[in-house]
Amino acid sequence: MKRCPQCNRVESDISLTYCRVDGAALIQDSSAANEESGTMRFDSTPISGEVPTNVLAPTITDPGFRPVQQTTILPTQLAKEITRPLAKRKRWPLIVMLVAGFAVVAMVGAYLYSRTKKTTTIESIAVMPFVNESGNADLEYLSDGMTESLINSLSQLPNLQIKSRSSVFRYKGKEIDPKKIATELNVQSLLIGRITQRGDQMTLNVELIDPATENVLWGNKYERSSSQLIALQNDVARDVSNKVTKLSSADEAKLTKSYTTNPEAYKFFLKGRYFSRQFTLDGFKTGVAAFNQAIDLDPNYALAYAGLSDAYFYASTVHLQPTEALPKAEEYARKALEHDESLAAAHHSIANVKANYERDFSAAKREFERAVELDPHDSLTYYDYSYSLAILGENERAIQLAERGAQLDPQDAQIAANVIGTYVLARRYDDALERAAPTIKLDDKVWWTYYWLGVAYSEKGMHDKAIDSLQIAARLDDSTLIRGVLAYALARAGRKAEAQRVIDDLIALSKSKFVSQSTIAMGYAGLGDKDKAFAWLDKSYESHDEAIYWTKNHPMFEPLRDDPRYKPMLKRLNLPE
Repeated sequence: MKRCPQCNRVESDISLTYCRVDGAALIQDSSAANEESGTMRFDSTPISGEVPTNVLAPTITDPGFRPVQQTTILPTQLAKEITRPLAKRKRWPLIVMLVAGFAVVAMVGAYLYSRTKKTTTIESIAVMPFVNESGNADLEYLSDGMTESLINSLSQLPNLQIKSRSSVFRYKGKEIDPKKIATELNVQSLLIGRITQRGDQMTLNVELIDPATENVLWGNKYERSSSQLIALQNDVARDVSNKVTKLSSADEAKLTKSYTTNPEAYKFFLKGRYFSRQFTLDGFKTGVAAFNQAIDLDPNYALAYAGLSDAYFYASTVHLQPTEALPKAEEYARKALEHDESLAAAHHSIANVKANYERDFSAAKREFERAVELDPHDSLTYYDYSYSLAILGENERAIQLAERGAQLDPQDAQIAANVIGTYVLARRYDDALERAAPTIKLDDKVWWTYYWLGVAYSEKGMHDKAIDSLQIAARLDDSTLIRGVLAYALARAGRKAEAQRVIDDLIALSKSKFVSQSTIAMGYAGLGDKDKAFAWLDKSYESHDEAIYWTKNHPMFEPLRDDPRYKPMLKRLNLPE
């Protein structure tokens, strides 16, 4: 037995060294009889838990000892009976918890990394129209031209989405709200520039902005003489690209490709493009003169030839006789390809001429496909290509291309109106009507939207709405194409006298300016006068009136399709039956 000298606690376990109560060192106790006399044995069955104790009255009278309360100790055998070895803990739950923990940490890390990458990697940019701060309106072509050139350069990079010219130029002259514009255009960043020219010195300030925070991600100030205009354009394109992506040598070559080394020729090219795209007669004349000045300075300037081709093509029928405009469009497109076969704009121009002048639709398809291959981001190519297929009756493919153009340029109401047109030509009138409201919301001044809306309403028998829509179109533009459709809609509504007056006005107007003869034929088709309709289609064929190609697929030529003269007309036009 052992005893604690501090509390007099007796321990039967001789292996213990220290007291379990106060920690004092135990001493050997020889008073076994006294210890035994103070021990009480319980006859109860073994129990679990702590060892039960019983306090006994003190019986020891030795003066060397102070009275203590005795502790009853269970027999050793009983202690053994109630003592059980602890079960060995299994380690697999711990391993599972550790693995799960690592997985959670990995997922959180990946999420945070993806968020960081998303916020730091720029994949889309809207190049906003550069602001002309020179105080000279005559230099507007320079700020606009540099904006468009930068858009064209950056769009050559495969992993960077650049909004098209038509998407960003709708904000020209307006106060910029970065968050709103970024939301509308669905881009991560905006590139904003201000250009000033004083004499021969140009200053360009450029900033790349994060719309979410309106913080400047990057900025630079360029000061160059006007003779360094081409180098300035390349420097800006390279600097912006290096900020958002790593350039390969091939990408940099595409980015900085110059079609002329003559800075004055480049300035005249920018001027020609600026004015010709106003689509007015004065703009056409000024633009053509500027393109020619560019070519005089650099006879190998492929882009200037392509600009001339486009100017003549889009002036055809509207400002010039097709027989005058379209041959020139073809001539200049071919010259552009002679100097640069890889120029997408030139293939696009050739395709338009093949379809609308030479009536070679197979060749037109090849040229359109080549243009798309060289520049898959040009929404205008998809616009013209879809139109060309729609007049052939290849409706589903035409719709796909029109929709692709709208995806590339979602803020361009002209492109959106073309989508409506392809649905109308496919006889999907409800789909066309569904697209009308959002297109008008984009821009309620685009007459093509109301034109196609009028056709759809007329074909659905909703004559009042058809006439209202076409009258809105006529107020927005004095195109003779609108008036022919209006005559047809009036005739279908039973207002034949009014339809005839519209036709008579068109015939009278044709004596002083070019009028699309096929639109007069359409008016007579509505009135049911097939003889006069085919007579005017014959005149349209001779004049190369572009609208004659709608004979194949436009719903308003439907009354002529059971006439024996109809299929021979399609054959003359090289259109499929």
